Amino acid sequence: MTMSQLIRARKSEDKALRKEKILKVTKKLFESQSLESITMDLIAKKADLAKGTLYLYFKTKEEVFLDLQKAELFQWMRILKYQLETYPNEPSAEDLAGLIVSFTEHQNSFLRLLSLLYPVLEENVPTEKAKQFKLELKEEMLSFSNVMAQKIPSLNRQNSFLLLFRMYSLILGLWQTANPLPKVAKIMNDPDLAIFKIDFGEELKHSLIALIKGMPKTKPSSDSESKFNFFRNY
Repeated sequence: MTMSQLIRARKSEDKALRKEKILKVTKKLFESQSLESITMDLIAKKADLAKGTLYLYFKTKEEVFLDLQKAELFQWMRILKYQLETYPNEPSAEDLAGLIVSFTEHQNSFLRLLSLLYPVLEENVPTEKAKQFKLELKEEMLSFSNVMAQKIPSLNRQNSFLLLFRMYSLILGLWQTANPLPKVAKIMNDPDLAIFKIDFGEELKHSLIALIKGMPKTKPSSDSESKFNFFRNY
């Protein structure tokens, strides 16, 4: 390796480490503050960077949070994928639900970010960045759903992908129900509203079992298949 190549490699490594530090600082801030209260000034200060340096990596706060969400979401899928790959036999619906719940129910930052993904983060970043995120997400989901199809032969590849979509919706919906905004959380202490208070982990487990058992075990209809014709390329 020439000296110039070595310098470029070192600069690239330094940039990656600095970006990783920015995301770690942002995650730490998000654990105790709202998205609205976190500014680019605050992120730069906590990361020991000049504000202008931060803008070399991210143009807006939403871009920082989208990259943080990507890191959290992809890590979630990769860990679950590994747990599924190394599972000693074919997991039952109860086994698969148990794996997901055990790793998901206490991931508060990840779940909070997930609830912001569509209405805030994707809405407020450049179209190309949002598209790139979607393309990378598609690859991660395909990889995960392929493992699911291999470990659970009764699910074909399309159905495994659909199952992943439905799991996401279920996890997000139940988490938002179990963790209402502070104003709503106060009134939930009224005994007349006790029926709306749920245990996220417990409800997620039962709902995932029902979802997994309810997935079709045969080839999807032509309408469903047409939405996933990209599988032919994988």
